[in-house]
Amino acid sequence: MIKNGVRIVLLIVLVVVTIDAYNKIEWDRVLPKVDQFITEEKFVLEETVPDKPVNEEPIELKGVETWMGEGVSSLKQELGEPDRIDPSSYGYDWWIYEQSNAAYLQVGIQEEKVVTVFFMGDIQAGEHYPMGEQKETVFTDRSPTEEVSMNVKGSVYRFQLTSEEQSLKPLIKINDELYAQYYFDKFNGKLVAVRLANPQVLAVQRPYAVSYRGQLLEAADLSEEQWVQVQDAREKQVYAMTNVIRHQFEVASLAYNDDVSTVALGHSKDMHDNGYFSHTSPSKGELSDRLKKGDVLYSYAGENIAARYPDAGAAMIGWLNSKGHREALLNKEFTEIGVGVFREYYTQNFIKPF
Repeated sequence: MIKNGVRIVLLIVLVVVTIDAYNKIEWDRVLPKVDQFITEEKFVLEETVPDKPVNEEPIELKGVETWMGEGVSSLKQELGEPDRIDPSSYGYDWWIYEQSNAAYLQVGIQEEKVVTVFFMGDIQAGEHYPMGEQKETVFTDRSPTEEVSMNVKGSVYRFQLTSEEQSLKPLIKINDELYAQYYFDKFNGKLVAVRLANPQVLAVQRPYAVSYRGQLLEAADLSEEQWVQVQDAREKQVYAMTNVIRHQFEVASLAYNDDVSTVALGHSKDMHDNGYFSHTSPSKGELSDRLKKGDVLYSYAGENIAARYPDAGAAMIGWLNSKGHREALLNKEFTEIGVGVFREYYTQNFIKPF
């Protein structure tokens, strides 16, 4: 009887302690985590169920698509030597073909084979990529979907696209080893750029929300020296693509200003190092303050900033599809530009000198 009494007392104490702990839990923080866990578990269970049948008749590869998986010797026969070779942060090198201000092409080479291609402007890329056309006329044998699944080295990845992503940068499966990202202009509806990539490239870049089962691939860490090379490459790419986009809208090209570039790089590094994202630096002030400190004389200036984009091409499309950034990018008053990239932070500074 005494033992039972002790048990009852202990039970009461346990209940009181439990109720007290329950009341102290910040359920508004816990429940979202629970929901996230349930969602992730639901995805794994869904993967064990066969997907709904979709139309996946093979698409005949044409134009630029035929380069994917080819060796560098075949690529040289097709395009010749590149204007330069830029490193990326994903293990492949970009072969850059700056044909003119009317067209821009970069081809990703890894282990002597083509693994990705990015292009914009007046590129004759094949009937699947009618540059400058409206979306309604682009998709004939495939349509954008909310989810795109792929197998990558034994793992299953499922990219989940928002409605805006389906509209502005849909991902289309061409075959098991080739996917296409279409980039549309938000304001006029035209196809402005395309990225072709194999599953491994997409798995590492992860340009959309992703669920996966198996191994999550990561890009190799870069040394400081390697980052400097990648940053320099991205700056050159941003500059080239800026003039291609301006050409598409019949706006004069911009000259490159090294002093302005130094100011832009300083701002990108400042944002990275101090963990903020703004045109106003807590320590260096506004763009006008930074240009003055950099001894840049101007009558008119503007700035675009971007962060967390996987590469220069993605950042450029982000600016083009943002009203304020687009206005700076296409401003007829500007005549010079400087670009600064530090890690995943991008800055464009535009000026009109005195």
